[in-house]
Amino acid sequence: MACCATHLFDYLSTGYSTTLHRQRVAPPLVFAEVLFLSIASLLLNIPLVFGQVNPPAEVSQLTLADESPPAVSDPNLSIETVATGLKRPVAMAFLGNSSDDIIVVEKDNGTVRRVIDGVVQPEPLVDVAVANDNNTNERGLLGMAVAPQNDSTTYVFLYYTESGGGQDGDDAQGIVPVGNRLYRYELSEDPFTGTAKLINPKLLLDLPARPGPRYNGGPLLVGQNPTTHETIVYLIIGDLDHHETQSQNDEDGPPPDGTSGILAIDADGHPLPNPVLVRAATSGDGNDDEEEEEDEESDDDEEEAEDIGMLPYYYAYGIRNSFGMDFDPVTGQIWDTENGRNDSDEINLVLPGFNSGWPVIQGPASRHEDVDVDDDLVDFGGRGEYRDPEFTWITTVGPTAIKFYNSTHLGAAYQNDIFVGDINNGRIYHFDLNEDRTGLMLEDNGALEDKVADNPDELSSGGVVFGTGFSAISDIEVGPDGNLYVLMYYGGGKIMRIAPAQELAP
Repeated sequence: MACCATHLFDYLSTGYSTTLHRQRVAPPLVFAEVLFLSIASLLLNIPLVFGQVNPPAEVSQLTLADESPPAVSDPNLSIETVATGLKRPVAMAFLGNSSDDIIVVEKDNGTVRRVIDGVVQPEPLVDVAVANDNNTNERGLLGMAVAPQNDSTTYVFLYYTESGGGQDGDDAQGIVPVGNRLYRYELSEDPFTGTAKLINPKLLLDLPARPGPRYNGGPLLVGQNPTTHETIVYLIIGDLDHHETQSQNDEDGPPPDGTSGILAIDADGHPLPNPVLVRAATSGDGNDDEEEEEDEESDDDEEEAEDIGMLPYYYAYGIRNSFGMDFDPVTGQIWDTENGRNDSDEINLVLPGFNSGWPVIQGPASRHEDVDVDDDLVDFGGRGEYRDPEFTWITTVGPTAIKFYNSTHLGAAYQNDIFVGDINNGRIYHFDLNEDRTGLMLEDNGALEDKVADNPDELSSGGVVFGTGFSAISDIEVGPDGNLYVLMYYGGGKIMRIAPAQELAP
C-alpha cells in the first residue's frame, strides 16, 4: 500500500449561486500547463458512516486504512456532515464572512461548485475543459484560491491541466494537453437573482504538462505584498514525471522550466520584483574599489547573457510533488507538505529560496550518508538553501492539506497550531510549534523526537493523530465561524465540520 498510494494523490495523481446555465469557458488561446492532483484508481473503497459522532477517548490501533467512522481524539469536539455529493473535490474556499457559502473545485470534470447552506447548487460557477485521461490520472482541475480585491471585485484563481481539444479527458485519445495553466477569473453575481459565475479568464502562467500525467502539484495560496498590499499568488508544481533541470538539482541540466517548485507571481502573472533566486543587479556607490566594481559588472553581464529560464518565478525548488501549502499567521512564513516516492513524506518550513532536495534527498539529509549537501545540490550561487523537513513519515501516508488554525473557537490550546490531512488513510494530524515557530514541538513525543515517524506504531504512540476515518482528505480550511472544515475526495464527496460538541448538540 505504501508504494501503491505513493499517495493516492500522488499516484493519481493538493461561490456563488448556481442557477446560471452550465457553461464551458473557452480561455484565451495561449499555451500552458496545469497542476495538481488526482487520487485514485488506486484508492481503497472504504465503507464509512458519516454524520455527528461521539469521539473516542483516544485514537489508537491505527492501520494503513482507517475503516471506522470519522472521529477526533478531543472529547470536547464533535463532527457533522455539511454537504455531500461532490465529485472528486480537491479544494474549497469560503465566500465573504459566511461559513454557509463555500465554493469547491471538482478535479475530473473541471467544475467549480457553490455550496449554500449545505446544498450543492445544480449549476457550476464555471466549467473548464480538463485533460484527465477519463478520470484515471493526476491531471484535471487541481487548485483554487480566492482573493477579494475591494468591495466590488473578487478574483478566483484556478489551476488546471487544460484540454488540448476542448473536451474533458480527450488526452485518453492521444490529444496533447495545452498545458498546466493558471487563470485568473472574476466573480460576478447578480444582486437581483443571486446567480453567479466566473468571468473574464486571464491566463497568468503557462506551465509544462508533459510528459506527465503525474506530479502536477496543485496548491494555490494568496498573500499580500507587505509594502504595496498587492496580491501575490503562490503555486506548487511537481516534477511532471521526472523533468531533469536545475530546479530538480541537476547541476548540468537546463535552467528551471517551471517544474518542481513554488512559483510566485503578482495578480497579472508577472514574477515578483527582486526574485529570491536571481542575483540582484548591483551598482557602484562610490565607496567600492574600482577594480571590484568592474568585476561585479562583469559578473552581472555574464548572468544577463546566461539563460536562466523561469528562475525569476521561483520562490522554492527541489520539490517532487505537493498537495498542501499555508501561511503561518504569526510569522507569515510558508509551510508545505511534500509527497515522497516510496517513502519519506514531509512537512517543510519554506523560507525564501528553499531547496527541498528532490531527487537527491528525501527525508532528513542525515539518512543519506552518500550525499554531501554542499556539493550535490544546486544552490544558484548561494541564493538557494537546503533545509531538512520538520517532520517525515517514512511509511507514506500521502499528506495533502496543511492548515494553521488561526482561531480559539475549538479551544485555546489549538490556536495557531498546524493540522495536516492525508489521502491514504483519512487521518488528521495535529502539531504544536516551537517558541520561535521554526519547527514542531516533538521533544516530548517519544519516538518522534527525531522528527521522523519510522512506522505507523510511532505515530500511534507520538500523540500527533487528531482525527481518523475521514476516508481521503483533499483539503482542510478554517471557516469564518472558527470551525475546522474537512473536504473528502472519496467517501461521498463530503464536507465535514469539526466543532465544539455543545455547538452540534441536538
